[in-house]
Amino acid sequence: MSYFDISIDNDITYLLNEIGHNVKINNIPAKAIINNSSMERTFDDKRIITHEELYRGDYVNYNDLFFIVLNEVNDKRYNSYYKGLIRKCNFDIKFIMGDKLYLFPSIIEGEKFLIQENNVMNISADTISVTLPSTKITKKLKKQDSFIKWEQKWEVEGINHTEDGLIRLNCKAIILDKTIDDIENEIANRYKDGKDRLNGKIEPILPFDDVEPEPTEPENLVNYSIQLDGYDSIVYGQFEYYTANVYKDNIKVDKDVRFEIIADNPSWAWIVEDDRLEPNQCRVQATKEKEKRTFILKAYLVEDETVFDEMEIRLVAW
Repeated sequence: MSYFDISIDNDITYLLNEIGHNVKINNIPAKAIINNSSMERTFDDKRIITHEELYRGDYVNYNDLFFIVLNEVNDKRYNSYYKGLIRKCNFDIKFIMGDKLYLFPSIIEGEKFLIQENNVMNISADTISVTLPSTKITKKLKKQDSFIKWEQKWEVEGINHTEDGLIRLNCKAIILDKTIDDIENEIANRYKDGKDRLNGKIEPILPFDDVEPEPTEPENLVNYSIQLDGYDSIVYGQFEYYTANVYKDNIKVDKDVRFEIIADNPSWAWIVEDDRLEPNQCRVQATKEKEKRTFILKAYLVEDETVFDEMEIRLVAW
């Protein structure tokens, strides 16, 4: 008889005492019966029974290896035990958050990515999926965050929060940059403007150390201003380029801005993608319909939308 067919509380308790393994569930010691899953064997999946609370996204440390609970565990079975499916984390990844380095055991999958008998086979995918527990730390991950694995840099281009307890990152391969990336220690974006963001502290914070990223002190943006440069009119059916210059105490600085068109009708004018654009520049296309119209082009600071400049633009004939 399989241990997983037993549903009587006394029998489960007896089995946990007799053949249960010492594990940790989210770093809390527990007893658990661990058995191989009968599912497909691309991954090292196992089934777990325990009296301790168990939920999807929990880390289970078994035989000094990290596993993640993948299935939705609604409640105790027969008011006695929890039962779940766990999958071994096949790789650790590191992210810088704030000025600290974090390490996460994770499950990484790709179209051409296969784990077989503990060997890595054919890591050649251009995109991969990374599964992590949903915690107060991992919830701070965002698009364009990056990590390094197999001497390849991966950038987060999508985040899936649809499964309670789990976060799935869709990542794409991007080019390594030795001026900002620490390839040897697998730390992406370690350097900025020639400075070490970690100040030499590369021992990562591990799960359950319970340290949140320190909030970045917002800059004092009171003395910032934006000046929009460009024509105050556009010929029907034509386009013009506009540049937003950012100043701090009347000194031009490098800060990101975003453009927006404010009009009674969005068909009057719109912002067009253009590979020839300089930083903080936009291309505005005007409608071909020759009617007297005006609209507002607004440029605002990405990190503080209260810092902005506006320009009224007229649509005119030749």
